[in-house]
Amino acid sequence: KISRTMKENNNEILKIQEISLLLSTINNSLKKVSNKNNDLIIDLQTNNINPSKVLSNINITVGTRGRDIRDSSLGLNNLIYLSLLMMQLEDDTVPKVLSENKMDVIKELEDEECEVLDDCFEKSGDKYILKSDIQKEKYNELYKFFDINRDREASFTLLAIEEPEAHLHPSIQRTVYKEVMKENTSILISTHSPFITSIAPIDSIVHLIPSKESGTKGYSAANIQLTDRQKLDMQRYIDVKRGEMYFGRGIILVEGIAEEYLIPKFAELLEIQLDLEGIICCNINGTDFKPYLVFLRELGIPYVVITDGDYYYHEDEKKIFNEMHSKSNKGIGYDGNDRFVKINEELKIIDLDEIQTALESDDKWNELDKIFRVNHVHIGEYTLEVDMMNKIATHKESKEKLFNLFDLMTAGGDLHKNKFKSNFNTKRYNKCLNQIEGNTSKIGKGRFAQSLSNICDKNFIPLYIENALKDIRNQITSQKEVKL
Repeated sequence: KISRTMKENNNEILKIQEISLLLSTINNSLKKVSNKNNDLIIDLQTNNINPSKVLSNINITVGTRGRDIRDSSLGLNNLIYLSLLMMQLEDDTVPKVLSENKMDVIKELEDEECEVLDDCFEKSGDKYILKSDIQKEKYNELYKFFDINRDREASFTLLAIEEPEAHLHPSIQRTVYKEVMKENTSILISTHSPFITSIAPIDSIVHLIPSKESGTKGYSAANIQLTDRQKLDMQRYIDVKRGEMYFGRGIILVEGIAEEYLIPKFAELLEIQLDLEGIICCNINGTDFKPYLVFLRELGIPYVVITDGDYYYHEDEKKIFNEMHSKSNKGIGYDGNDRFVKINEELKIIDLDEIQTALESDDKWNELDKIFRVNHVHIGEYTLEVDMMNKIATHKESKEKLFNLFDLMTAGGDLHKNKFKSNFNTKRYNKCLNQIEGNTSKIGKGRFAQSLSNICDKNFIPLYIENALKDIRNQITSQKEVKL
């Protein structure tokens, strides 16, 4: 019917006088050169209106102007292709359109008390169309009915998508693949895009690492031992950080924004190129390293941990923090070491007997530091800022850089500036840090670290951070290069 209508409408075009005259002129010219051979008489027609060809003449256009898809971008075409593919893979247990004859046959299978077909389909012409506003309980009932009564070929579909990020804007990558991952289809995606991995469920990750000796090794996070809360926290962290952690050849875990600013600079001063080596510095905004260690170990990704020592001593059975060490201090300790002893009790990364032996030794804190360093955990003495000040105490030029930066950034007056220098020269570095964080200066640790990263030199690098940076580089370079 459509084909006949198209033919009638198209024939109207051929009745236009200019076109009729053109056809007559061409045929007259042909007669002159063909000895009036009737086989050379030509006619004109518009589109192919053969019924079997009508559907194949439908073309996709893009945008309000109807731009041909061949003139569109590769990224947009990828989106269209993926949308069509997902539509093809949709669960078709429940049909969206039924003919009258098919509906009559299906209704015979329905129980007398069951009216799910009438509730879920509405008649339109000679077809029955699935309603769009079906309640979940009713749809489940409908799905069960068709699952039992509809003859369909049994099949299983696995959709594999290789590096789908090509030609797609990062925000579009995240938006599209959030929808893809919601589909009730088994999907396998290989990707180098942190924007896609950032939204992938943590327990869906398979991390592939090449090895010269044993080929490519696969590490799966499917059985990762984390609580639901830890999984949610990790998922949110990776989402915000855009999933870079998956692509690092090595990871530096740090606890704060100051380390995030300064450690890349320290690495540069030590001639360790983090980007070139594929090493990523990850600020976890706290000291709960446990889920990150579980995660990285599960995926076989090399790592180091850099964390504050957080020196303390006991006074009236209370722990006193944020003070400098004094010979009069009793019951001294390091909260950073305590934290990792507790983490190790849960994860058992280090032999528990080895830890216990260190705890019972006369020099337990140094013994613990040695054990932790071997296992890629590097712990300071105080905080990063205090440890840096302690490191530059005998370096005049480095001290001047620190003083000048504080003078430039502080909102306090000369008295406040002189007090900073006095505190530093009397080794009350904790007081200097208090001034940086205090309301008078209006600086803050993060802002101060950001500015310091532009002017600091090698003298500022605490030994435990230098050891950590060399540790992660050694872990990376010890991995055998793969010859392709």
